[in-house]
Amino acid sequence: MEYENHLYNNIVDTRVFIVGRNNKKINKIKNILENEYFECNTITWNEIQRNVEGVYVFCDPPKGNYEKQLYQSLINENNYIISLFRINNTRKEIQNHLLYLPAMNNLYIIKNIIKWIITQKDQEIKLKKFREELQNRREEWISELALANELQKSLLPRNISKDLPINFTHRYLPHAYIGGDFFDIIRFDNNRIGIIIADVSGHGAAAAFITAMLKSSLDHFPLEKLSPAQLLSQLNDEFFDHIREHYITAFYSIIDTENMNCTYCNAGHPKQLLIHNNGKMEELKASGFFIGMFKNIVFEDRITPLYPGDRLIFFTDGIIGVRNTKDELFGLKTLKRHIKKGKDDNITSLSNNIIDNVIMHMKENRFPDDITLLIAEMIEDI
Repeated sequence: MEYENHLYNNIVDTRVFIVGRNNKKINKIKNILENEYFECNTITWNEIQRNVEGVYVFCDPPKGNYEKQLYQSLINENNYIISLFRINNTRKEIQNHLLYLPAMNNLYIIKNIIKWIITQKDQEIKLKKFREELQNRREEWISELALANELQKSLLPRNISKDLPINFTHRYLPHAYIGGDFFDIIRFDNNRIGIIIADVSGHGAAAAFITAMLKSSLDHFPLEKLSPAQLLSQLNDEFFDHIREHYITAFYSIIDTENMNCTYCNAGHPKQLLIHNNGKMEELKASGFFIGMFKNIVFEDRITPLYPGDRLIFFTDGIIGVRNTKDELFGLKTLKRHIKKGKDDNITSLSNNIIDNVIMHMKENRFPDDITLLIAEMIEDI
């Protein structure tokens, strides 16, 4: 059955070259193709141009070394070759042809074969362009994600004042280029410091965008006048109408270095940890549901005393939620063990050791979730 013409309406990139010395045969093929939707050229052997891709229909064999070399080079390059002449050489040489039709005289068959080949060639060209376009888009996406990564990092605290009576160290490792973890350190005065750590559900751009919204809200709230419970309540009211398919877990604390205590509140976040200078560990328990899911949630403030040398360990569930090849969680118990083991190390070494052990526990070579760890240490001679 003859191919329908509409299948070839978009073929514009592939040219057909009818090559030979027998003008009668060439003209017969050209006449039957001249009404088709592809470009058809009749040329002699001497008019063949190298590096011009297309479908080459050879009506007679090459003569002399130059034509034989030219013919072989066209086969080796990205061309479709149809040979309408007989070859008396080895079978291996015949196999080099794309299509070998010796002494074919049925022009109707030749025409449809050429049309079919052009369709394949055209699809190949389109596929190549599509792959190139995908590669270009991929490079653009990587570039945009790298920029987004830098922008998200700019939301995190960088220049923590050195005159604070608290030492800080932190590690932030997103699941991909951008993530949904967030933390901030807010200095109110010489004695009061706010620390918030949050985790937006999900991954990727949507979660990262919500962290930017969270940072913007914190910048506009009168934080110095709000208790942790009041702040989380206001954040819940703010986000309830804007993140219907997501939610935020958060833990917010205010450290008072004059009265040596920590007031804190939890919104569905893992219980954060406090290890005292004597090695005793405390889970900072406070009730409160996720931010952004329900209205009128009641949050609870709690207060715990602090002492010189105490360390507050803030983290997201990306740390305790990591599983190994046996499907065992890293878990809160393991985290506590590493914190106690490193109680005499400086906080930078402790932080690095925790992250190293989390990585060794992973069953895959990538983080299954965003990972954030922040350690605040009360200076001994406060």
